[in-house]
Amino acid sequence: MAWDPSQKEIKLSELAEQKRSDSVLRKAARDIISAIDKWTGAHTSEAEVKWIWELIQNAYDAAKSRGKQMLTVRLRIDSSTFIFEHDAGPFTIDEINALITGGSTKPYAGEGVEIKGRFGKGFLVTHMISTRIDVEGWVKEEIHGIYRPFSISINRSEKNEQFIVNNFKVCTKQLDEGLNKQLDKDITRFVYYLDTEEGKKALRTGLEHFAFTYPYVLAFMWDLLRLKVEAIRVSSASRMK
Repeated sequence: MAWDPSQKEIKLSELAEQKRSDSVLRKAARDIISAIDKWTGAHTSEAEVKWIWELIQNAYDAAKSRGKQMLTVRLRIDSSTFIFEHDAGPFTIDEINALITGGSTKPYAGEGVEIKGRFGKGFLVTHMISTRIDVEGWVKEEIHGIYRPFSISINRSEKNEQFIVNNFKVCTKQLDEGLNKQLDKDITRFVYYLDTEEGKKALRTGLEHFAFTYPYVLAFMWDLLRLKVEAIRVSSASRMK
């Protein structure tokens, strides 16, 4: 069913807020701060090579759980951003909730529900690149007749509990605003803002490690789903020193 902007439907923000409480949000904010401290502190070397595989694995799991036989991933760098894009399919509102709050969907899912995809705590390792991420994608909730694009701006640039809780609320409000109507159906796009030298170094290290190990990983692990990674395009102005 195609998205009809004139259709009467429950607001995504209302649906998201129905499943959260202030105490849950504050605990989530503390967990995010702890994870950022971990990955940018004692575990920096691990994070520098791990972040790209978290993004790839999450996209792969999402595509596989949705029955796709082919996954395309696009990587692009310009002077100020790194863009990770894939066609694994739409989010559910629980997945968006978990992405916003930095957790998994387990607090929202029913008993015995298998949790897969791009919404676990492992995603927090990608803050090694940047604590500011724009996310664009599609959301599908059949029970509410929702199938439409969304866009949120995750900002964890301050290690402050209230700042992060406020961003949860900003992202929730954005679910009803600023839709990218040009985004192709079922495409997900993560835009990382390269604000620090540490982030640029982690980006470079991760991509170099990925280029070396990616053929071997595909040969031994991912035989049930074909993965296509398009060439990384780097403009001359964006080459990191």
